[in-house]
Amino acid sequence: MEDLNNIIQDYLKAVDTDYAIMINGDWGCGKSYYIKHSLPTIAANAECPLPNDDGQNKLLKWGNKQSRDLALKMQGKEDGVQYDEKHYCPFYISLYGVSSVSDFYSRVSEGVFGMIGTGGNALQSVMESMVGTRVPISAGMLIPYNAVLVFDDLERICLDKISPIEVLGLINTFSEHRNIKVIIVCNEEAFRKKTIEGNIQLALDDEYRQYKEKTVRFTYTCKADIWDVYHVLLSKYKGKEYGAYIEECTERILALFGIGGKNNIRTLKFFIEIYEKLYSEVTDLLTSDARPKILDRLLTTTLIYVMEYKQGVSPKDLLRLREPIADTLEEMYDGETPIISEAEPERETYRIDKVQERYERYYEDMVRLPWLIDYIASGALDTYSVRDFATKQETELLRIESSPAMQAAEKIKNLRTIDDEELEPIVQEIWNYIEQNEYTVTDLMDIYSNFLIHTLNGIDGFTIPEEKDDVFRKALDIAGGLGDYYADDDGSWMKKSSSSETYQMKKRYYELVKYVKKLQVESNKAQYAQMIEGFLREAEGKGGSVEGVAMYQETENAFSLRGMDWDRLFNAIVAAPNPKACVIVDTVEQLIKADGAKWSNDEQMALYGFWKKIREYRTKNAGKVRVYIMRGLERTVNEFLKGEL
Repeated sequence: MEDLNNIIQDYLKAVDTDYAIMINGDWGCGKSYYIKHSLPTIAANAECPLPNDDGQNKLLKWGNKQSRDLALKMQGKEDGVQYDEKHYCPFYISLYGVSSVSDFYSRVSEGVFGMIGTGGNALQSVMESMVGTRVPISAGMLIPYNAVLVFDDLERICLDKISPIEVLGLINTFSEHRNIKVIIVCNEEAFRKKTIEGNIQLALDDEYRQYKEKTVRFTYTCKADIWDVYHVLLSKYKGKEYGAYIEECTERILALFGIGGKNNIRTLKFFIEIYEKLYSEVTDLLTSDARPKILDRLLTTTLIYVMEYKQGVSPKDLLRLREPIADTLEEMYDGETPIISEAEPERETYRIDKVQERYERYYEDMVRLPWLIDYIASGALDTYSVRDFATKQETELLRIESSPAMQAAEKIKNLRTIDDEELEPIVQEIWNYIEQNEYTVTDLMDIYSNFLIHTLNGIDGFTIPEEKDDVFRKALDIAGGLGDYYADDDGSWMKKSSSSETYQMKKRYYELVKYVKKLQVESNKAQYAQMIEGFLREAEGKGGSVEGVAMYQETENAFSLRGMDWDRLFNAIVAAPNPKACVIVDTVEQLIKADGAKWSNDEQMALYGFWKKIREYRTKNAGKVRVYIMRGLERTVNEFLKGEL
């Protein structure tokens, strides 16, 4: 900003100026920041000659105390710049939302005199006390001779109610006719877009340029000095643990910000402010050696989300960044048929592959975090989700650290860290680990997709012969049931090309996905069958104990009752003592209400038979406590069947 400093210093030194100067630049480039942090010092050190006339300006000289306080607050500290009548004093006036001439002068009065109005009774009283008699005044007329009027946000006036030409004319009354120093701050590019998109005839055309030429002599284009501003932004965190951490991450943050931040200082400031809370949650929770890596991963994810969001990307589209392949299956499948073709059209407007290409290695460090997007958009942070993320990341990182198989799999995610001569041994090592069943379902699908991505990118050594699919299937058979299928990959290889080779790879990949889903369904059925059998054994157990049954109410993963032997369950309810029967009924009600699975017709009919038995029992045993206990279950089953049928 050294050039701008010199321009303003020369402008303030010039005698009897009849023109304004303009600071133009993109939103967030630091224009307002400069005005609030650098201009006050420059103005306080620039001498202003006293007026020779005996007019009202001389009476006002410096302005009132409210004006002085406002100028000091512009700089952000009360004990900083000291002004006096021999030097200039800046007054900040925002034009945001100005819609009329009276509105304009009201802003001027508020900015200079610290009050809202167009020259009302309060200002009249001040003048009478100073002069000793009634003085005729008009809004905006009584500006101190040593004022520097800073008009910001010219592009944010109400263009449908007042024209920028009119506003420039109003400003010109101060600069040309009163010889007051005037600085106009705006984003002319945004102004141009607003006038064109808003279908307003007056854009930055010849007429506007003529009016501007009469009012403005010099236009300085402001460009963000990110390095200097960054360290000023960090000054508020000086002495804090968070400040030290952010200082250590300077190179990483500014390198990533340089890729997608558009030099918008407000975006950078926003990131630094919201990341503090995330940092605090993670550091309070974790103490292991994995913490720095988790914080770095969270930092990268947060900054990319923030930069994309501040450029107008919707939260819904942000959810697609680092989207797992498992979550994209809904878009790619229509029933059992993959929706893929050799000439697949580009359907989305937000190109994930372009985002990946833009951020490159940083994108690979991202994690898909829906709760983080909510935090950025709304300001509401789900602290439970932060802690859950940190804990799972720690577990995963420690697993990688202790597992040679996982270390080998991690290496192929980022090939920039591997020399060519290392590649073949690493790939062979991974194949060995696959055959030795060292990987989970998620690991295997991750490895398979990475192999395909690198094959499409033309890198030798990653091709998977079709017969090798059987190796994956065998490994999946053994790993099946260890956890829900989830591959932390955005599936971008599916969009790389529509070539015949890519089409065949897609088909193979989806065949493997269908196989995994089938394994998972079978695994879940087997797991649920075991849980149902255990529940029935507890329900049929002799005596009045309820602890075993109650355990199924408290299970973290609610299971479907689709495979229940309903006759056996009915008999258990009828045979159990009332306290135990009550717990059995409550448990079944809870599981049915939480069941989100799709029931087949046969399964629905079996449940309907159970409902009929309850109804029959109620009719024959009216007045018994057991009937009272079973009444709620009858109603719950009835409502569930209505929803299903």
